Order: sequence, then C-alpha cells, then structure tokens
Amino acid sequence: AMGNAPAMGGYGPPAGAPPAMGNAPAMGGYGPPAGAPPAMGAAPAMGGYGAPAQAGVGAFGAPGGFPMAGARRPPLAAIFGSIGLTIVGSIAYGVFRTFVGSSRSGHQSVSSLGVEEKAADPDKMLTAVRTLAKKWQSDAELRSINILGLGPNGTVDLSEGGSVVTIEYFSPSRVGSPSASVRGDSIKKFIFNSAGVDYSAIWGVKQRYEHVPPTPIPSCTAKQVAAALAAKGLKAGKTAHISVDPDFSFATKELSWHAMSSDPKIDAWLSIANCAPTK
Repeated sequence: AMGNAPAMGGYGPPAGAPPAMGNAPAMGGYGPPAGAPPAMGAAPAMGGYGAPAQAGVGAFGAPGGFPMAGARRPPLAAIFGSIGLTIVGSIAYGVFRTFVGSSRSGHQSVSSLGVEEKAADPDKMLTAVRTLAKKWQSDAELRSINILGLGPNGTVDLSEGGSVVTIEYFSPSRVGSPSASVRGDSIKKFIFNSAGVDYSAIWGVKQRYEHVPPTPIPSCTAKQVAAALAAKGLKAGKTAHISVDPDFSFATKELSWHAMSSDPKIDAWLSIANCAPTK
C-alpha cells in the first residue's frame, strides 16, 4: 500500500506501474510515491492511496478497491473524485478519475523527446507531450501540470529519485461521452522520472462531464516561475514543487502556478498569464 489509507475504499497502480502524481483534490486524491516529497496543496478530505478494499469492484462501480490478488484480469482501481471550479463562468467540474491498467506501449526515454535527463526543461516537456497527447486523442487538452524537483535555473534533475514531472491531458469528447467504455480511456498522464517518460496507464472518468474547459498552456513558463523563486531565495542545490491544477482554482483570483519550497520557506501563487502574484 502507498500513502495514507483512504477513509473509503482504496486504489493504486498495478505492481511495476509508475505512480500517479499531482495535487490532492478536495475529495479523493493521489500523491507521490513513498519517499518522495509530499505533494503540495490541500490535503484530501477523503481518499488517498490505500490497500485493496474489496474484490470484484470494477472501474465504474461504487467506491471500493481491486479484485483480489491472483485474479486473472488486470486490477481495476477504485473511484476517486475531485471538485474544481473554472475561472470563467464558475462552472462546477468534478472528475472521478479511474485507473484502469497499463498498455504494452507508452514508454520511452526522455532524450527521445529532446529532453536532457539531468537538466530537464519542463517547458520542453510540455511541448513534447502535447504532440503525443494529440496522437492519443485529436481533441486532447491540457488539464494539469505537476513538477517535483524544480531548481532555481528552471530545470529538473530527473536522475534524482524524488524528481517527477506529471503532465495530464484529457479528451473533452470522451469525458463527455454517454458510453462508459469510451469514458474509460479519457485521461492521459505523462510521467517523467528517472525511468524515462511513461504514458501507458489508462485512466477514465466514472460519470459523464460535458463542456469541460481546457487549462491554457501557461504564458508564465516554469523557467519564469523558477526565476521568481530564485528572487525569493531559492538557491542552487535546492528545489521547489510547482503545479497548475484547476481543481484548486478556487484558492486564487485566477488560474495560477502554486509554488512551494521548504528551504527557504516559500508558498506563492503566480498567474499562469503573467507571473503576477494572485494571492
């Protein structure tokens, strides 16, 4: 089992699959692997990584857990939910992300994407995975960005165990489909770490969500955020955790980067449009 046990049910990737990462949503959630720096943002009210809870609960069933160990079919994760608000229009949006399994393809080296492992540029990663996301689904749109291990020069040393970059895309047509089987492959997570980039995991949503707005590609780049953190005292050899996640847009006046570090102690929100403070 990984992380805190959930109040209801449990979920997690199959053995050997890369852990999903990101900010913990208001209900349900996911977090970094054991030993990684804790995810920033609000702690989940309910949910989190946990051990299998009950047998036979499918990906689109009620909150539960995996089939028992030894089942012939791949393990299906239980449902976990999150609630977000869009900045424009204040449209309620809750995603019940469901981990379904891993395909045989969907893993490559970071160098094959033009990214340097020891000085990985998150802005280059964002450009590279957009091409992959569009190959997955032509209408794929950005949902969230989560960067653990950002240095003051704007790069991430992916050879370090705690450094992970996760970029999540979704298909508006698929999350809005009336078909559960179509919705079962409606979210794609691209996870960069010391093993390369993995996007083999299949994610979906339990229920239908229509008119979900995309997250704009930030005009305020990760390098600019890093420069702002360096100005606040982040020095070489120290790292920060930054993310853009609409599930937490209620915390600021507009969609923002949330940047945190422990040394020095920083907790800042910066506009994705112009890097101006938003809180």
